[in-house]
Amino acid sequence: GLFMKKNVAIGVGIAAAVVVIGGGTAFALNGVGGGGSANSKFLQYNQQVLKEKTDFLDQFIGSAAKAKTVDKTVTITADVTGNSSAATSFNSALKDSSITMKMKGDEKNAVMGMNLHLMGSDLLDMTTTVDASQNLIGFYIPAADEKYYTFDLNKLYKNLYNEDTNFSLQGNRALSEKEFEDLMKPYMDIFANAVKGSKIVVEKNKEVSQDYLADKFTGDTYSFKPTQQEIEKTLNTLADTLEKDTKLVDFLKKYNYDASSLQQLNQQLGVTDDDGKDPAKTLQALAKKIRDNAASTSKTMADNGFHWTVAVEKNQVKQIRIGTEKVSDFVYEIKQADNTTTSAYYVSTDKDQGISNSVKKDGNKVTGDLTAKVERQSIKFSYDVDTSKKDALLAYGSYSIQEENVAKTSANLTIGPGANGGTEYALNLNDISSTTGSSDIDGINLHFNVTDGADVSAPSIAPTDISDYSQEDLQKLFNGMAEKLYPSFFKVLSQLSSL
Repeated sequence: GLFMKKNVAIGVGIAAAVVVIGGGTAFALNGVGGGGSANSKFLQYNQQVLKEKTDFLDQFIGSAAKAKTVDKTVTITADVTGNSSAATSFNSALKDSSITMKMKGDEKNAVMGMNLHLMGSDLLDMTTTVDASQNLIGFYIPAADEKYYTFDLNKLYKNLYNEDTNFSLQGNRALSEKEFEDLMKPYMDIFANAVKGSKIVVEKNKEVSQDYLADKFTGDTYSFKPTQQEIEKTLNTLADTLEKDTKLVDFLKKYNYDASSLQQLNQQLGVTDDDGKDPAKTLQALAKKIRDNAASTSKTMADNGFHWTVAVEKNQVKQIRIGTEKVSDFVYEIKQADNTTTSAYYVSTDKDQGISNSVKKDGNKVTGDLTAKVERQSIKFSYDVDTSKKDALLAYGSYSIQEENVAKTSANLTIGPGANGGTEYALNLNDISSTTGSSDIDGINLHFNVTDGADVSAPSIAPTDISDYSQEDLQKLFNGMAEKLYPSFFKVLSQLSSL
């Protein structure tokens, strides 16, 4: 009944918002630009918000997100805080202890060396390798076994569990911006064409209230209120596009989709006789479902007064509402005061829950608080960064999370210059006694020092393939390795127990 209608309407609204407001970077909506028509203005304003959001995120994110190679050494050390003998013992054990990881590689081949150093002794030296073109994983632990072992994960899995898998080491890389835009473009075009083919209702000098931000402004509103026929036509176009989207099928095949999750989706779509191994079948089933329901979905949306409204003050978007007049809206709103910008996302029928982000920008210095209120609980994520200085992952500065009504910050990450010309990531987990129930240790500090370059290479000896090993063979191999490693582990354990 109504609950279903409400969910469909909100679901469609939020999905549309995610696609347009949360989608990729700078994809241009079809035919946006120039043109002073209400339709093109409506599209331009949505694009403006999208650009603001992606520009905001880009300030924080380093180059690793787009990097195609890695060549880094990471050294991890730790200490604890607390006024107890347990804390003192822990710290004396941790003082000469570290984990070092050396990573080198690209999309086809990678080598990782790991060294576990505990209380002055090297406990474990291990090299792992990945050869994506051959689908091989390798490992070499000279202290445990002089051989360098490799295996094909699919063959080994088939051998052990007698089940076929199509796990590929080739996929799992980030989509380039261009690839993402190419995939999104047909769907952006559907939206842009739907807007162009509809009448945009414009109201000038209207007072608009911003409920979550407790503010109001006078501006112009642009409302996209498609008729039932227009919605139905758009849904059918969407179905046709999905059905013929060979690029999307290729993408899913190439990027290691999980067959079992596609199979579950198929079942929800009413396809019971499919193993989920061909994404084209899933897209066809999805297209059929959209087409079969196009008439009823469009009627429900039109009857409930579906709308997408953009409210603008002096050419700046101050609010977007997507939803239905009879049920509720998904709302985004933003206000400026001095040099602080505050934006919020919420559902109109539940103003006690939502997400707000308050940002202050001063040159390269960006400080702010992102607060999420959910189920009478509030979590605050604070940041204070210098956007001109970035490591491969994030901008230098501090990032912390705090639960409201809890005195200390739960976690704090500080990024800055580290040893040997590297970058240090210092992660402090505070007030952990409330989680562990023990007051011996108050907090844990983890230090990750990241430097460029990795002195690591694949083992120079010929590999031994274990893809056809049985469970017994593997058990025997690992037991043998464990026996060789046991004396050095035992030595450290006895040192620990005497602390």
